[in-house]
This record gives sequence, C-alpha cells and structure tokens, in this order.
Amino acid sequence: MRGLLTKFFVVTFIFLGVLRGEDLQLGFHLSSYPQSDRDLGLVQKFLLFSADQTLNYPHCSFTYELDGHAIMSGPEEIIQPYIISFGGALEKIIREGIPRDQFEGLKSNFVSFLGDALAEKELASEIKWEMAQDVGGSLNPMQHMMRSMIPAQNVSYQSGVPVVSQGHSPKIYYQLRLTADDQSSISKMIKNLGELGWLGLLKKKSAMEKLGDNILPVHPLRFLGYVVSNPSLKKQLPKIMGDFVKRKSFLNGHGKRIGFSQRMTNEVNHNNMMQYIPGFAQQIGASEESLQKYFNAHDWEGLIRDLMED
Repeated sequence: MRGLLTKFFVVTFIFLGVLRGEDLQLGFHLSSYPQSDRDLGLVQKFLLFSADQTLNYPHCSFTYELDGHAIMSGPEEIIQPYIISFGGALEKIIREGIPRDQFEGLKSNFVSFLGDALAEKELASEIKWEMAQDVGGSLNPMQHMMRSMIPAQNVSYQSGVPVVSQGHSPKIYYQLRLTADDQSSISKMIKNLGELGWLGLLKKKSAMEKLGDNILPVHPLRFLGYVVSNPSLKKQLPKIMGDFVKRKSFLNGHGKRIGFSQRMTNEVNHNNMMQYIPGFAQQIGASEESLQKYFNAHDWEGLIRDLMED
C-alpha cells in the first residue's frame, strides 16, 4: 500500500462557479489512479468523510469521487472557513490517524453515507483501521491546498464568517490578567501534572482542584503563553500530553470542571480569541501564520503538541 502513495502528484484547485443563488462549489483534484485502485480511493473517501464529521457546518457539504476529485459546496459567505476548518481536521487525521475507539462508529456512518452504492458499501465494510492509517499520507497534497486558503493574519469569525480584526496590537494580549498569584498557581499545577504519578495526583486532588479554581479568571491563551514561554514549565508538557489520563484531564477536564480545550473553544465562540493571537505569537516567538490553522480548526491538542516541540 505504501508504494502506491508515491504516485500522487500536484493538487489542482478549481473554482467551479456559483450554484443555487449564493452557493459556491470549490474543487480539488488528486492525480487519479487507474480503476484497479478503487480500494485506495475508497479509503481516501472514508478519511475525508471522517474529517467532515468533526465539523459543524450544516449548510456545507463535500463529495469525493474515486477518480480523485473532491468538491466542497456551501453558501458563499461561509465556504472559505468551512474549507479551512476541513483542512485542519484532515491534517489532524493525517498526522494522528483516526482514534481506534472511534473507527468502527465512523466506518458504520460512512457505509450509511454511501447510500445505494452497494459495491462501495461492501468494500467500505471491509476497511481496517490499519488501512486508514496507511493511506492518510496520500491526502497531504489536498490538505496543503486547503491550508493555503487560510486567510491573512488577524482574522476572527462571527457566525462562521471571516472578519478582519483591523490589525490588533500585541499589547492587548499583555493586558489580559496574569497576576503573580496566577503565575504561582499555574506553575504548581503544571509541575504537579508533569512530575507526579497518578497516585500522587490522586492524593493532591483537592489541592489541584483549588489551583484550577484560582486560575479560572486567566484567559486560556494567556495561560498557555505563560507555560510555553517558561522553560521549566514547557518541559512538563510532553509528560502531560504523553500520558493518556493526564492528557484527558488537562484537555477535557473531569467531573464538573472543564478542561483547557473547552475553555479555548468557549472563548472563540464568544469572539474573545483571535485579537490576542498577535501578542501570543510574539510572546512565544512564533509566526501568526503558523498558529492560525489550529485556531481555525479548534485543534487545541495539535496547538500544544506543536508548541511543545519547538
């Protein structure tokens, strides 16, 4: 299977014009395989379907033919953010694969999605998790094309529509709350998460919850900026992200306490995020362009993993 992946060439981007009133279609093309490689095309179609399933754009849709053509369609005002988000979701699948615990559910949905195409449905039912992992890299050209459509820096979204933020100054990021007590609480939390084992964390459960409560007023991006810009805290991130229980607790929270990922998404939904990216990028020494894809896709785990490797 891997040998087949080297046959892919350049992606061709095609503007297909205006459809129903304000709707548009945007097309992408991967160099097509002969008919004998329909199995590979079907797995690609499954991966694209899986990426789309992570999004919330009910008025947009995609189709993918086994000759390598993909078409995204939707209202003119939201088609671009849809494709940007689609590209981010696809990149995550290419990089990390489909989680094993989600694979069977996604495959079942995909088989239903194929409708009356009985031959394709039969083949799709035989897709294995290992096949999906192996084929992901073949979609890199398409994902790169989608990523190239990310709009200029300092873009935020209101109701799914890209809105230029009029060049916000990095200074407003540094005006976000981060007191000496906040810094102390963040340091203790991150060091405990990184250095303690599960039993140690269980013994400190009450203390850790109190630390979490202390830093709730801190904007999550300001929180992340402080951690990443502090070498002693940054080195704890691989220990946290490399442990399933710690990672899940940190990103998703536990009990009634929400995690970092939900806090970030909440701020985006309240239009309280994109204006701070310039200052955040400045603090951690990264380009805004390199960060934008994670914010567009709400890929907070991907953002942390990228930053902890710098």
